Amino acid sequence: EEKFLQVLLRLNRELGVTVLMSTHTPGAALAQADGVLLLNAGRCTCYDDPHAFARALRQSGDPMLQALPVGAILFDEVPLRVREAQPLAVHLRCKPAPAPQPAGKSVLTLKEICFAYEKKSADVLFRLSLTLTAGKCYGIVGANGSGKSTMLKLIAGVMYPTTGSVTVNGEIAPLIELGAGFDLDLTARENVFLNGAVLGHDRAYMQEHFQNIIDFAELWDFVDVPVKNYSSGMIARLGFSIATEVRADILACDEILSVGDFMFQQKCHQRMEQMLSGGTTLLFVSHDINQVKQLCKRAIWIDHGHLRGDGPAEEVCNAYVAAMERGE
Repeated sequence: EEKFLQVLLRLNRELGVTVLMSTHTPGAALAQADGVLLLNAGRCTCYDDPHAFARALRQSGDPMLQALPVGAILFDEVPLRVREAQPLAVHLRCKPAPAPQPAGKSVLTLKEICFAYEKKSADVLFRLSLTLTAGKCYGIVGANGSGKSTMLKLIAGVMYPTTGSVTVNGEIAPLIELGAGFDLDLTARENVFLNGAVLGHDRAYMQEHFQNIIDFAELWDFVDVPVKNYSSGMIARLGFSIATEVRADILACDEILSVGDFMFQQKCHQRMEQMLSGGTTLLFVSHDINQVKQLCKRAIWIDHGHLRGDGPAEEVCNAYVAAMERGE
């Protein structure tokens, strides 16, 4: 994301190309912009330079404020860069670290698993071992092609390891992938019942949960529109809503939490916290490092099929980012 942003900035500053970026998560792009426009229900509700834009959100209390850099949320001066926020943060106090919690029961164990897509091809995963605990949230990080999605498919039972074993103690929901499990020619209404059948639930059961699913996904205006006309964010909302309305002991998500607007992501986070408090184990692949740090106490770093990191989310994510910056 950072490299892509740098390319856009070079196009703008060195070649004079006008860049118009649509995004759910302004982040680093906000500080680099010349102007920012906020759309709400098809209307422009704010348009100004970045700092004035941030001040306007603070004054109005608009929920989109939470999507801005943390400095803009904490300080009246609305700093948008780290170097702007540093002098203001001198007097902030850190909260004491929480006491370590006792380990719960194991719900998932991977033991020395290896996997190759074809018999004579190279392994994608190499002697990978993990133990996951009930009621915890695990973030899985790593570069593209490192084996993250393959590992989730083995956990969900979509595929089976070449060697080693996967032991699941409880009911695991089908793997949630963006767009997977949907017939794009069918409407959202029809896809809810189609996915219910895949999950092993009859029409009456899904009818009972139908309103909750569409309410959470905020798709009533599109419920009878074919899914092929949906944006990726709308598809993600529908998939997440179906999978989390029908509860299981273990829920695995592949990149689905990084899609969608900021407010819907916050709803997803709240639902995940509810599921965790109910004992569900959550694990998700994400390239959004801040999201992993926010939601997870533990992170798993997969690097070229090997388990390179497994521990506190902050430490593992920082090590991963540092390695990426070194070009490893």
